[in-house]
Amino acid sequence: VEVGFTVTNSTVAATDVIIPNIASGATADSYLLGVDAVGAGSFRLTLSNTSAGNLGEAITINFAVIKAVAT
Repeated sequence: VEVGFTVTNSTVAATDVIIPNIASGATADSYLLGVDAVGAGSFRLTLSNTSAGNLGEAITINFAVIKAVAT
């Protein structure tokens, strides 16, 4: 099961690198978190449940923005 959502942040540029991580609230080894897309002012995350069961946890996600340029 997957859920995707958009995070808006005015400091994000389309060329930046986003590094997300699960900070707390998650059962160990039960989720995958990734970045689908990066644009000016936002990025999209996908959170996947990799466990065999249904999970209903309140997960806290942290992220880092690495400023980059395209060459």
